[in-house]
Amino acid sequence: MIRNAEETYGWCRNGLRTRYRPRSRIGGGLINAAPWLNLLVLLGAFILLAPRLVLPPGRRIELPEGSLTQPGTHSVTAVVLSHKQSTASAVRSELIFFADQPFAVDNPLQMQELTRCFFRTASEHPETILVIEADVHVEYGTIARLCTVAAKAGIKTVHLAGRRTGERPRE
Repeated sequence: MIRNAEETYGWCRNGLRTRYRPRSRIGGGLINAAPWLNLLVLLGAFILLAPRLVLPPGRRIELPEGSLTQPGTHSVTAVVLSHKQSTASAVRSELIFFADQPFAVDNPLQMQELTRCFFRTASEHPETILVIEADVHVEYGTIARLCTVAAKAGIKTVHLAGRRTGERPRE
């Protein structure tokens, strides 16, 4: 059977597009740009929020609350962390991070190496101030020992870092 041009096929009719031209063109103007604007808004929101959505690698340090003072012109930071040796036991051990190196408090050889690092720092900059950032769970004896090592190395001033009262801990 031969079909002619005037037959109907569902919703459309052959040749209708060429004969009917509406006066109002809804598809023109800003409506064509709406999907691209939506894409730009979503992309911008993702770029702004991405650093907050992805956690940086590392450990969380809970600094104790206290009054804060500004360190001097040349200061170095030692970070002291307390961590459980295993998930089953409650035994904790401390690590001191200084000059991008970890030093175990329990290991005498590593503590001697930390003393040598302090000596180098104190000889390069005589007015060096040591800032200690210690986790809440670090024992007082570890901080006292670190202050003693710094004093032997020639560092005259030691500041203990803290966070302002009411300030949320860093994440």
